Amino acid sequence: MHISQKSVPLQRVFHSIRFKVNKGWSTAVLLFLCPYVWTLRFCLWFHACYSPKEFAGMYS
Repeated sequence: MHISQKSVPLQRVFHSIRFKVNKGWSTAVLLFLCPYVWTLRFCLWFHACYSPKEFAGMYS
């Protein structure tokens, strides 16, 4: 079994590590912001379905 020893520049190694960390971080941010996005979508849907008069009548 022959093992080839190719030299890899350290810049490439660190870029790969940084990319993996950034990719994980963006996933965490996405999961953190997900509830806000769903709330915004619900609010937009709710306001599209009900006029202000109907909305006021619900709680009076």
